[in-house]
Amino acid sequence: MPSYVTNDAAIFYKRGQLRTQINFKNLFNVDYFEAVRDDLRVFPGQPFTVQGTISWEF
Repeated sequence: MPSYVTNDAAIFYKRGQLRTQINFKNLFNVDYFEAVRDDLRVFPGQPFTVQGTISWEF
């Protein structure tokens, strides 16, 4: 397997009990393989992904 580097970033805002967050995974959309089991089973990594979260603490 060739080597690779991925970059992730996150932005969050917290005010009182409210917290919002946006995560950016594989920021530069690098093609890579997470795992290889043998010649026929190769598992590609996730492409560029954006995930948002809103939470409220009680």
